[in-house]
Amino acid sequence: MSPPKPCHPCPFILLCIHSSLEPSSDKF
Repeated sequence: MSPPKPCHPCPFILLCIHSSLEPSSDKF
């Protein structure tokens, strides 16, 4: 699992976690 890095300001935390799992989520 990747380290808890500051993800982009997303409206939902779930999106942050999902973005960490898949760095191919640059649509939000």
